[in-house]
Amino acid sequence: MDALQSRLTQHNERLASTGAETLNTRQRRRILQKVSKLKKQMLDISSTSTTVVADNANPDANPAAVGKKRTFPDATTSSNSSNKRPRPLNSAAAAMIVAPSLNRAQRKKKIVGTNNRLNELARRKQLTKAEQCFQRAKKAGLFDVHTYTNMINVYVRVGQVDRALEIFRDMSLNRLKPNIVTYTTMLKGLGACALFNVVEQLLDEMVSAQPPHLPTVRTVNTLMRSYARHGRPDLAVHLFHQCQHEWHVNLDASTYEQLISVLSNAHRMKEVIPMIEQLRHAAQAAPTRQQLMYSTAAAPASSMYLAGEADAAENPAIYIDCARGKKV
Repeated sequence: MDALQSRLTQHNERLASTGAETLNTRQRRRILQKVSKLKKQMLDISSTSTTVVADNANPDANPAAVGKKRTFPDATTSSNSSNKRPRPLNSAAAAMIVAPSLNRAQRKKKIVGTNNRLNELARRKQLTKAEQCFQRAKKAGLFDVHTYTNMINVYVRVGQVDRALEIFRDMSLNRLKPNIVTYTTMLKGLGACALFNVVEQLLDEMVSAQPPHLPTVRTVNTLMRSYARHGRPDLAVHLFHQCQHEWHVNLDASTYEQLISVLSNAHRMKEVIPMIEQLRHAAQAAPTRQQLMYSTAAAPASSMYLAGEADAAENPAIYIDCARGKKV
């Protein structure tokens, strides 16, 4: 409180001692903004201190201070005290009181440190430490969309998809919008638990968001692996058509490998053979490394080529899956 008062006095003295010929309009506006911010911080701190003093002075209002059991007041006391009760602070105001001296760069540094810590805990599957780190960040108001994404990844990696969904829905309460990494992580957990009805709902939510989050090749491959693991060729084929005709995702060899695998296991070889031919045509249409180096228009815009996979048709895993799926 004394530090805030000292800074406020310095700014006021600077405004009083310097005239219009010394400070331009921009500098004066910055000083006035700093003064207004300092006054707001002092007002928040003083209101909190007044509430604590009032609760300690009144044993009935704070029975824990005198070691007595809490008793519920009557209707008259409740109506009189409700007018004097201060409005609860939001996360931003609470963070200002906890750490009023943090500037934007310091806050960003702490948030990045928290995100890196959660990422490391997710890799080690240390759920308890990750939950403690996440709760500290929320209490201090030092979090962003990446903090929530990393915490969702923790729950997904330990198999607690219900908790991951709770964290995902809690983002909107803190005015945070999930990004494509958040959606992909959530879809990975839902697909691992075969919650494909929730997967379809989440895909619709992604595409209809403002702005829309179209799936990337990593998102598609995550879902393809889930469909292949649980034997859902219908969903895999539907996703493949959506990528080609609706989202225009540039697929890679891993996408075709998972799709051919799930179709071969379902003995749907009539659909596998045209896909292998499509792979060969895509590999032939793909620009060579030398063409990509010297020309930006090496491949025609109408031809679809694989993302960095020119030899995808020669992948041995594809033909092994075909041999396994072929009926004797």
